[in-house]
Amino acid sequence: FRTMSSRLALALAVAVASLTGARAAEPAARAAHYVIRSSSLFETISFFQKTFGMRVLRHEENDEPCPLTCNGEFEAAWSKTMVGYETEDKAFALEVTYNYGIDEYDTGTGLQSIAISVDDVDAAVAAAESDKWEVTRTEDGGAMIVGPDEYRFLAVPKASAKKGRAEPFIGVSLAVADVKKAAAFYTSVLNMKALEGKGSDSKVVLGYSADQVPITLTATEGGKAPEISQWEGRNAFSMPAELVQSVYKVIEAEYPSQIIHEMQVLDEKLGKLFIAIIRDVDGYELCLVSSETFDPAVLEAADFQEPNWPKRALLLKETQEALRAEKKDAREGKDADGPFSIGGMVQKFLHPKKMTKGELSFLACGFSLGFVFCLVVNLISLATSSGKRVAKAV
Repeated sequence: FRTMSSRLALALAVAVASLTGARAAEPAARAAHYVIRSSSLFETISFFQKTFGMRVLRHEENDEPCPLTCNGEFEAAWSKTMVGYETEDKAFALEVTYNYGIDEYDTGTGLQSIAISVDDVDAAVAAAESDKWEVTRTEDGGAMIVGPDEYRFLAVPKASAKKGRAEPFIGVSLAVADVKKAAAFYTSVLNMKALEGKGSDSKVVLGYSADQVPITLTATEGGKAPEISQWEGRNAFSMPAELVQSVYKVIEAEYPSQIIHEMQVLDEKLGKLFIAIIRDVDGYELCLVSSETFDPAVLEAADFQEPNWPKRALLLKETQEALRAEKKDAREGKDADGPFSIGGMVQKFLHPKKMTKGELSFLACGFSLGFVFCLVVNLISLATSSGKRVAKAV
């Protein structure tokens, strides 16, 4: 019954959103941006500017990890840089997240490529090759470019893109174990449409509109599950608040294990923002945000200012020094006899904040056992003394 009511609520929300979207002459929901990681922000931003002609839309620095793991599962200060062509309220963008102190990311096998249309493929290739990025020409006149952190970008000739298409981003390609199962999730839960390859076992293109940025799901060899790592990032969608809530109810009822962060309602400057972080059936992270607040908020935040590179250099230097100090303390906490030597334990006692949870548990257990031992010894001593006094009196 709960599943049925959730589905009915979703259908109603979709109908209402569709009517609203029809009056506005555009879909109710849209692909907003894709999140990627960067181990060298300057290098990554330069790559997008030189190779694809993108620009920085906005940038922010964060001292604490994102409570919604926007920066991935990393306990680090981080930054977010939105890059693209037009403002985020009406166009797709890339969210480049940088974690201070993280030098590299383990690549997964899920994210295949991000396709982008360019005016001149030869110019894009020349720019990429000048910075030593790997380039492979495709048969249709495009080029696959492997950029920073091993992300693959397919440069597509603008002439081959759909006539009249304004959005330069063409699509995001993902590997999935079962195309039909994955497609069913996106169409029945997120209300996407099959734009190409409907019913196919090998490949399907899904989205809210052909003019937007769809996702292409391609079957892995032998149905092997793709390896999803933090490198795969996150796909974000902007949709009406009512639709976010309805989709989330279906997820709660039918896919509760796919919830990463429960839906939250944040009081933002421009209104209430509904946001939920979930996974699809293959493990790809998805962010759902309410368009009524998200779209005007990102438009207001767009200042087209690049990061403060000198300030970032100082922050990075401080981070590196802190990491070196931690490693030094760790080394000094161990002598030739290992971590449980007298010197090692003294260092641990002097710096309790640097103890791991396991070490703190071990210490607490030791104190507890020591207390019990002392109590037993005292009780035995007391009993022995009492026995001697009784014997003497007799």
